[in-house]
Amino acid sequence: DATRRELLLFQNIPPRWWQGSGSIKVSGRQTSYGGIGVKVEFQPKQVKLMLSPRFHTLPDHIRVFLPGIVHDPSAGATLGNQLILAPDTVYVEALIDIPVFA
Repeated sequence: DATRRELLLFQNIPPRWWQGSGSIKVSGRQTSYGGIGVKVEFQPKQVKLMLSPRFHTLPDHIRVFLPGIVHDPSAGATLGNQLILAPDTVYVEALIDIPVFA
């Protein structure tokens, strides 16, 4: 749909980066909607996402791709391994089933 405006995050993170516990941080990245900083902290069963948007144009939503099925987010909605967030979201916690990759 050419009229849908969405910001996609973490779509191509290698599966091995998600193993165990850790974090991924992206600072001051420019998008077609303006700047954004993102930090995701993860453990085998939980994920925390912190966003610092500085949009000049609001996307319809932010779609965050994660390595496993997402459950019970504190904000937004889920679609399998994706969090669908409002553009003004700054913090989300969710349960996640991260598979073990060989």
